[in-house]
Amino acid sequence: MAQSISKEVVEKAVKQLVAQGEKVTVRSVRGLIGQGSFSTISELLKFIDVTPTLSMSDRKDAIFDQFRMKLFDVSYEEARQAVVQELAEDRKKLEFDRVAFESVERTRVQDAERARKSAEKRVTKLEEKITEIRSKHADELLGTQLENRELKTKVSAANDTILDLTKRLEAITDSYDDIVRVLAKRTPE
Repeated sequence: MAQSISKEVVEKAVKQLVAQGEKVTVRSVRGLIGQGSFSTISELLKFIDVTPTLSMSDRKDAIFDQFRMKLFDVSYEEARQAVVQELAEDRKKLEFDRVAFESVERTRVQDAERARKSAEKRVTKLEEKITEIRSKHADELLGTQLENRELKTKVSAANDTILDLTKRLEAITDSYDDIVRVLAKRTPE
């Protein structure tokens, strides 16, 4: 884990660079120390008097390095804000898609429910017809029973479809909640 650097560590590195006749820049101090961010080193260099040992060109380089780090900090913040905004837009789109999908799935469930009720009505009518036919036509009974079985199979299939669609809707809702939690964890504060 990286340790924070102190003014004394930076000052020691500056003295060593000066003693070696090297330019004192944020990059050279960082290279010598081996740790610390450019912006931290740049801030600490402000409090260390290196001007007597720096030529005009070296001072320009140091100022340029400081300017570049400030520009980097500003660019980073702008990029972070752009990412936050993009994440917010993605969340809105995801919520819209979830609502639309749930609406479609709800409609499918309702359609399947209507089909089931319609099939149940037909089964009820057929059962009544079977009772009537039994008394009148015992020979025709077998064909009607087969049709009744088919309709019951369709009702059962419709019930299975409703159950499957309901489970899918619950799974989608759970997946959406998981995605929202993941996005919330990834959003920079």
